[in-house]
Amino acid sequence: MNKPKNQKDISRYVKLEDYKVFDYEIPEIFLDFVIKKNAVNVTTKLKLVKKTRIPKILF
Repeated sequence: MNKPKNQKDISRYVKLEDYKVFDYEIPEIFLDFVIKKNAVNVTTKLKLVKKTRIPKILF
């Protein structure tokens, strides 16, 4: 089993002025849970779609 991450390792703040829009959309997420007597197996699938970006033209 994977080692759990410390909250200090995963907490990262982004200043509003440094925020950039993510280049991808996630339109679909699939979760499949198989619950057994001594285990739970989870399968995840997600779909990533690259957003098209229109370059800025500077005059």
